[in-house]
Amino acid sequence: VRIMAYSGVSEIRDEYSFVGSAPGGLEGEDQNDVWKAPGMLGDTPVWVGEPSAGNADNATMKQGGNEQLAMKYYGASIGPPVKTALAWPVVVTPPPGMQAATLKWDLGGLPSGLEAYVLGAPGGPVNMRSASAANLVFASPAQVTVVVGLPEYLGAYLSAPLTKDMTFVYPNPGPDAAGNITFKYNLPTAADVSLKIFDVGGRLVREQKTSGTVGPNTIVWDGTNKSGQKLGSGVYIYILESGGNKLVDKLAIVR
Repeated sequence: VRIMAYSGVSEIRDEYSFVGSAPGGLEGEDQNDVWKAPGMLGDTPVWVGEPSAGNADNATMKQGGNEQLAMKYYGASIGPPVKTALAWPVVVTPPPGMQAATLKWDLGGLPSGLEAYVLGAPGGPVNMRSASAANLVFASPAQVTVVVGLPEYLGAYLSAPLTKDMTFVYPNPGPDAAGNITFKYNLPTAADVSLKIFDVGGRLVREQKTSGTVGPNTIVWDGTNKSGQKLGSGVYIYILESGGNKLVDKLAIVR
Protein backbone atom coordinates (compact mmCIF):
# COMPACT_ATOMS: atom_id res chain seq x y z
CA VAL A 1 0.00 0.00 0.00
CA ARG A 2 1.50 3.31 -1.09
CA ILE A 3 0.83 6.25 1.26
CA MET A 4 1.14 9.89 0.21
CA ALA A 5 0.65 13.30 1.83
CA TYR A 6 -0.22 16.57 0.07
CA SER A 7 -0.65 20.17 1.16
CA GLY A 8 -2.22 23.09 -0.69
CA VAL A 9 1.17 23.77 -2.30
CA SER A 10 2.20 21.30 -5.01
CA GLU A 11 5.86 21.30 -3.98
CA ILE A 12 5.03 20.39 -0.37
CA ARG A 13 4.27 16.69 -0.51
CA ASP A 14 5.58 13.17 0.10
CA GLU A 15 4.64 10.44 -2.36
CA TYR A 16 6.98 7.62 -1.40
CA SER A 17 6.04 5.71 1.74
CA PHE A 18 4.81 2.12 1.74
CA VAL A 19 3.40 -0.58 4.04
CA GLY A 20 3.19 -4.20 3.00
CA SER A 21 3.95 -7.83 3.75
CA ALA A 22 6.51 -10.36 2.60
CA PRO A 23 7.06 -14.09 3.29
CA GLY A 24 10.15 -13.26 5.35
CA GLY A 25 8.72 -10.17 6.99
CA LEU A 26 8.61 -9.84 10.76
CA GLU A 27 6.71 -7.84 13.34
CA GLY A 28 9.57 -5.46 14.10
CA GLU A 29 12.58 -4.23 12.19
CA ASP A 30 14.12 -6.59 9.65
CA GLN A 31 15.93 -6.48 6.31
CA ASN A 32 12.69 -5.70 4.45
CA ASP A 33 12.21 -2.30 6.12
CA VAL A 34 13.54 0.62 4.07
CA TRP A 35 14.98 3.81 5.55
CA LYS A 36 14.66 7.15 3.83
CA ALA A 37 16.34 10.50 4.37
CA PRO A 38 14.51 13.02 6.59
CA GLY A 39 12.39 15.51 4.67
CA MET A 40 13.88 18.88 3.90
CA LEU A 41 12.38 22.08 5.26
CA GLY A 42 9.10 22.61 3.46
CA ASP A 43 8.37 18.91 2.92
CA THR A 44 5.47 16.98 4.47
CA PRO A 45 7.21 13.68 5.25
CA VAL A 46 5.22 10.51 5.86
CA TRP A 47 6.83 7.99 8.21
CA VAL A 48 5.53 4.45 8.74
CA GLY A 49 6.30 2.43 11.86
CA GLU A 50 6.70 -1.24 12.55
CA PRO A 51 3.54 -3.33 12.17
CA SER A 52 1.83 -5.04 15.07
CA ALA A 53 -1.09 -7.36 15.67
CA GLY A 54 -2.51 -4.86 18.16
CA ASN A 55 -0.28 -5.62 21.14
CA ALA A 56 2.85 -3.53 20.54
CA ASP A 57 3.87 -0.81 22.99
CA ASN A 58 3.27 2.41 21.07
CA ALA A 59 3.92 4.68 24.05
CA THR A 60 4.53 8.30 23.18
CA MET A 61 7.49 10.40 24.15
CA LYS A 62 8.61 13.99 23.70
CA GLN A 63 11.09 14.70 20.92
CA GLY A 64 12.01 18.23 20.00
CA GLY A 65 8.85 19.61 21.56
CA ASN A 66 6.59 17.34 19.49
CA GLU A 67 4.95 14.09 20.51
CA GLN A 68 6.35 11.21 18.47
CA LEU A 69 5.72 7.52 18.84
CA ALA A 70 8.60 5.89 20.70
CA MET A 71 9.57 3.50 17.92
CA LYS A 72 11.51 3.39 14.66
CA TYR A 73 10.07 4.81 11.46
CA TYR A 74 10.76 4.06 7.81
CA GLY A 75 9.90 4.93 4.25
CA ALA A 76 8.72 1.34 3.77
CA SER A 77 7.70 -0.99 6.60
CA ILE A 78 7.19 -4.64 5.71
CA GLY A 79 5.52 -7.16 8.02
CA PRO A 80 4.65 -10.85 7.83
CA PRO A 81 1.89 -12.12 5.54
CA VAL A 82 -1.48 -10.91 6.82
CA LYS A 83 -3.32 -13.91 8.27
CA THR A 84 -5.65 -11.92 10.55
CA ALA A 85 -4.89 -8.18 10.72
CA LEU A 86 -1.82 -5.95 11.00
CA ALA A 87 -1.67 -2.30 12.08
CA TRP A 88 0.98 0.22 11.02
CA PRO A 89 1.37 3.56 12.84
CA VAL A 90 1.77 6.49 10.41
CA VAL A 91 3.08 9.95 11.27
CA VAL A 92 2.82 12.99 8.97
CA THR A 93 5.02 15.92 10.00
CA PRO A 94 4.03 19.43 8.86
CA PRO A 95 6.47 22.14 7.78
CA PRO A 96 6.43 25.40 9.79
CA GLY A 97 3.09 27.19 9.57
CA MET A 98 1.22 24.31 7.94
CA GLN A 99 -2.13 23.46 9.55
CA ALA A 100 -3.50 20.55 7.51
CA ALA A 101 -2.69 17.95 4.89
CA THR A 102 -4.44 15.35 2.77
CA LEU A 103 -3.41 11.72 3.14
CA LYS A 104 -3.88 9.64 -0.02
CA TRP A 105 -3.13 6.03 -0.92
CA ASP A 106 -2.77 3.53 -3.75
CA LEU A 107 -4.25 0.09 -3.02
CA GLY A 108 -3.14 -1.45 -6.32
CA GLY A 109 -1.13 -4.13 -4.53
CA LEU A 110 -3.76 -5.05 -1.93
CA PRO A 111 -5.19 -8.58 -2.46
CA SER A 112 -8.93 -8.78 -3.06
CA GLY A 113 -9.63 -10.68 0.18
CA LEU A 114 -8.20 -7.98 2.44
CA GLU A 115 -9.68 -4.68 3.64
CA ALA A 116 -7.78 -1.57 4.71
CA TYR A 117 -8.74 1.36 6.94
CA VAL A 118 -7.20 4.58 8.23
CA LEU A 119 -7.90 4.97 11.96
CA GLY A 120 -7.54 8.23 13.86
CA ALA A 121 -8.57 10.67 11.12
CA PRO A 122 -10.78 13.56 12.33
CA GLY A 123 -13.92 12.09 10.76
CA GLY A 124 -13.44 8.58 12.17
CA PRO A 125 -12.31 5.36 10.45
CA VAL A 126 -11.87 5.67 6.68
CA ASN A 127 -12.41 2.67 4.39
CA MET A 128 -9.43 2.89 2.05
CA ARG A 129 -11.22 0.92 -0.66
CA SER A 130 -14.25 3.22 -0.84
CA ALA A 131 -12.37 6.52 -0.33
CA SER A 132 -9.14 7.79 -1.83
CA ALA A 133 -8.09 10.32 0.81
CA ALA A 134 -8.39 11.46 4.43
CA ASN A 135 -7.93 14.99 5.75
CA LEU A 136 -5.50 15.51 8.63
CA VAL A 137 -5.33 18.50 10.98
CA PHE A 138 -2.05 19.35 12.71
CA ALA A 139 -1.91 20.28 16.36
CA SER A 140 1.42 18.41 16.33
CA PRO A 141 2.64 15.74 13.90
CA ALA A 142 -0.53 13.94 12.79
CA GLN A 143 -0.66 10.33 13.98
CA VAL A 144 -2.97 7.78 12.38
CA THR A 145 -2.99 4.01 11.99
CA VAL A 146 -3.32 2.00 8.79
CA VAL A 147 -4.84 -1.41 9.51
CA VAL A 148 -5.03 -4.18 6.91
CA GLY A 149 -6.72 -7.51 7.43
CA LEU A 150 -9.43 -10.03 6.77
CA PRO A 151 -12.89 -8.46 7.27
CA GLU A 152 -13.79 -10.78 10.16
CA TYR A 153 -10.73 -9.63 12.13
CA LEU A 154 -11.23 -5.88 11.71
CA GLY A 155 -14.19 -5.55 14.10
CA ALA A 156 -11.93 -4.96 17.09
CA TYR A 157 -10.30 -2.05 15.29
CA LEU A 158 -13.48 -0.48 13.92
CA SER A 159 -15.87 -0.80 16.86
CA ALA A 160 -16.46 2.15 19.14
CA PRO A 161 -13.99 2.19 22.03
CA LEU A 162 -14.89 0.62 25.35
CA THR A 163 -18.17 -0.87 24.19
CA LYS A 164 -19.61 -3.68 26.32
CA ASP A 165 -19.55 -6.15 23.44
CA MET A 166 -15.77 -5.68 23.12
CA THR A 167 -14.90 -5.30 26.83
CA PHE A 168 -14.54 -8.23 29.21
CA VAL A 169 -13.53 -8.79 32.83
CA TYR A 170 -12.26 -12.25 33.74
CA PRO A 171 -12.65 -14.12 35.90
CA ASN A 172 -15.81 -12.52 37.22
CA PRO A 173 -16.22 -13.32 40.05
CA GLY A 174 -12.49 -13.23 40.66
CA PRO A 175 -9.66 -13.24 41.32
CA ASP A 176 -7.84 -16.03 39.46
CA ALA A 177 -5.37 -18.43 41.05
CA ALA A 178 -2.65 -15.77 40.85
CA GLY A 179 -4.87 -13.24 42.64
CA ASN A 180 -5.51 -11.13 39.51
CA ILE A 181 -8.50 -9.81 37.58
CA THR A 182 -7.96 -8.94 33.92
CA PHE A 183 -9.78 -6.25 31.95
CA LYS A 184 -9.75 -6.78 28.18
CA TYR A 185 -10.85 -3.86 26.01
CA ASN A 186 -10.53 -2.50 22.49
CA LEU A 187 -9.27 0.82 21.14
CA PRO A 188 -9.58 2.05 17.53
CA THR A 189 -6.46 4.20 18.00
CA ALA A 190 -3.62 4.35 20.53
CA ALA A 191 -4.68 6.36 23.60
CA ASP A 192 -4.21 6.75 27.34
CA VAL A 193 -6.56 4.61 29.44
CA SER A 194 -7.57 4.83 33.09
CA LEU A 195 -9.17 2.14 35.26
CA LYS A 196 -10.94 3.15 38.48
CA ILE A 197 -12.35 0.72 41.03
CA PHE A 198 -15.04 1.89 43.49
CA ASP A 199 -16.71 0.09 46.38
CA VAL A 200 -20.52 0.05 46.63
CA GLY A 201 -20.34 3.14 48.84
CA GLY A 202 -18.82 5.10 45.95
CA ARG A 203 -15.32 5.34 47.46
CA LEU A 204 -12.40 5.14 45.00
CA VAL A 205 -10.29 2.20 46.18
CA ARG A 206 -7.84 1.79 43.28
CA GLU A 207 -6.81 3.61 40.10
CA GLN A 208 -4.48 2.45 37.33
CA LYS A 209 -3.38 4.27 34.18
CA THR A 210 -1.73 2.91 31.07
CA SER A 211 -1.11 3.65 27.38
CA GLY A 212 -3.43 1.54 25.22
CA THR A 213 -2.55 0.51 21.67
CA VAL A 214 -4.76 0.12 18.63
CA GLY A 215 -6.86 -3.05 18.81
CA PRO A 216 -7.15 -5.45 21.79
CA ASN A 217 -5.55 -4.45 25.11
CA THR A 218 -5.52 -5.71 28.69
CA ILE A 219 -5.10 -4.23 32.17
CA VAL A 220 -4.29 -6.58 35.04
CA TRP A 221 -5.44 -5.65 38.55
CA ASP A 222 -4.13 -7.57 41.54
CA GLY A 223 -7.28 -7.06 43.63
CA THR A 224 -5.65 -4.66 46.08
CA ASN A 225 -6.54 -1.13 47.15
CA LYS A 226 -4.38 2.00 47.00
CA SER A 227 -2.48 0.83 50.08
CA GLY A 228 -1.68 -2.58 48.62
CA GLN A 229 -4.16 -4.42 50.85
CA LYS A 230 -6.35 -7.16 49.35
CA LEU A 231 -9.96 -6.11 48.97
CA GLY A 232 -12.55 -8.29 50.66
CA SER A 233 -15.37 -10.23 49.06
CA GLY A 234 -18.11 -8.09 47.56
CA VAL A 235 -19.37 -6.24 44.51
CA TYR A 236 -17.32 -3.38 43.06
CA ILE A 237 -17.90 -0.80 40.35
CA TYR A 238 -15.24 -0.23 37.70
CA ILE A 239 -14.87 2.59 35.19
CA LEU A 240 -12.69 2.30 32.10
CA GLU A 241 -12.10 5.65 30.43
CA SER A 242 -10.18 6.71 27.31
CA GLY A 243 -10.37 9.68 24.95
CA GLY A 244 -13.60 10.96 26.46
CA ASN A 245 -15.26 7.52 26.21
CA LYS A 246 -16.34 5.79 29.40
CA LEU A 247 -17.61 2.32 30.30
CA VAL A 248 -19.13 1.61 33.72
CA ASP A 249 -19.85 -1.91 34.94
CA LYS A 250 -19.69 -4.25 37.95
CA LEU A 251 -17.38 -7.04 39.06
CA ALA A 252 -17.37 -9.33 42.07
CA ILE A 253 -14.60 -10.56 44.37
CA VAL A 254 -14.98 -13.84 46.19
CA ARG A 255 -12.29 -14.73 48.73
